[in-house]
Amino acid sequence: MDTLAPMMLGIDEHRSRSVRFFQDPETKAWKRFEPWMSTIVDLDTGQVLGVVDGKDSTGVGDWLKARPLQWRLGVQVVAIDPSAAFRKALRMWLPRTAVSVDAFHLSMLGNAMVPEVRQRLTQEAKGRRGARRGPGLGEPAAAAQGSRAALGPGTEPVGGRLRRR
Repeated sequence: MDTLAPMMLGIDEHRSRSVRFFQDPETKAWKRFEPWMSTIVDLDTGQVLGVVDGKDSTGVGDWLKARPLQWRLGVQVVAIDPSAAFRKALRMWLPRTAVSVDAFHLSMLGNAMVPEVRQRLTQEAKGRRGARRGPGLGEPAAAAQGSRAALGPGTEPVGGRLRRR
């Protein structure tokens, strides 16, 4: 693996199995264990270069530290989740490498931001959180007064004409 010269890496975490609980033999206290793994992939070939325990900076950092300096200098771009742990390992062991957030997480963050911005702008513009019902408050006058007003003066709903026939 150290003989490969990847220019682009991808790092992502995944849960290898369900959460487990173990009892400490000394204290008899139950401890939660979440079996997370981090996978490092060559993005040019799709080849898995390494799988490390955990989703923290230690596992990924130790894996990067074990690579030769020339190997690390050859990496130009790393795609990661918006993870502070991965970012910390990259700052330490690949400081000159460009970091990119993967498209899935970027669109997820953007979609989560839309309602926050909309709510903030509504609060700033109208001095309240959401729409009240009624004319001028988020609902057209016709909808507030019922369907007869929506048809305009001198008209009647279609249902009324059909009943008379």
